[in-house]
Amino acid sequence: NNGKMNAGADNFAWTDNRFLLQHIFMRPQRSRAETFTAEKWQQDYITVEEGELGISGFNPSQTGPLYIPKLSLEHLKMTVSRDKHMPLQHGIEKEMPTKLVSKIGLPFKVDTISISNSTIVYAERPAKTDHWNEMPITDVQGAIFRLGNRFNGGDSLLVIASGRVFNGSIQQLVYRESYGDSLSGFTASLHISPLSLPQLGRQAM
Repeated sequence: NNGKMNAGADNFAWTDNRFLLQHIFMRPQRSRAETFTAEKWQQDYITVEEGELGISGFNPSQTGPLYIPKLSLEHLKMTVSRDKHMPLQHGIEKEMPTKLVSKIGLPFKVDTISISNSTIVYAERPAKTDHWNEMPITDVQGAIFRLGNRFNGGDSLLVIASGRVFNGSIQQLVYRESYGDSLSGFTASLHISPLSLPQLGRQAM
């Protein structure tokens, strides 16, 4: 509990040299409605429910920067909500992932984060209605390579993922961002199958 966010797990276990946190959660202390009522500008309200977090190859007695060879996330459900009734704050530069992790005070590096059988839900209340619409991305599979604030300038953060959106699929998302580029240079590609436009349209109404 950091004063604004509650995070934890309902159970934990050691299995085959792997530390497992079961039924993990991350929830803001205030509800979605309370948060958006109190804030002045649009922002993301994020919750994490269900799921398991596994840590493999971690040495509890290690010294120096925290090093984790592999993390695994399974059966995770993350919901990201945004209320478009609120004004958008212009002129604010959003930092890229490598710059965000560089500001974490704890020195750390994770070689691989695997993601399987997970769900990401984007919920939005459009400016012209009071109804919340949801767009789920299900069956999310993927991996994040080289995440941390102790990689050198020749390294890059790499994200590879796939998933399903309604009756279509995200066949492959690839995102690569250099740790050594002061301008956070990145490349991204997305391959998707045909989607049901009427179904997407109903969600956007």
